[in-house]
Amino acid sequence: MTSNFVYDFEYVKNEKENYFTYSVNSVDVISRFVMDLSGQIKQFTWVPASKQWILFWSQPRAQCEVYALCGAFGSCNENTLPFCDCITGFRERSPEHSDLGDHNGGCLRNNLLITGITWREPGRCEGSI
Repeated sequence: MTSNFVYDFEYVKNEKENYFTYSVNSVDVISRFVMDLSGQIKQFTWVPASKQWILFWSQPRAQCEVYALCGAFGSCNENTLPFCDCITGFRERSPEHSDLGDHNGGCLRNNLLITGITWREPGRCEGSI
């Protein structure tokens, strides 16, 4: 367990459970943890004067450091919105999910490679490369 002046954190891991808890040591502090769609965990603290939640802490700190955020053949750039795009020659695998901010489905090749493989049905093939 780790302590500081405002929060107490506890991480428990054993053969039956694996969890994280925290408590606030001051009645003047309102805080919440959120794990968003990308897998990034964020801690927000309420600021009464501005009546807003402010980001106090997040991990990983950079959105593009989240594992598999953009999926296969995806590229992440924190200077653009959305962060994820497909590399040249590829397109979004699931545009309907990407529209909702979920890009971890990755990208598909725009053109099939000529490999000597016969496609029988989606996802199944015969032949050799």
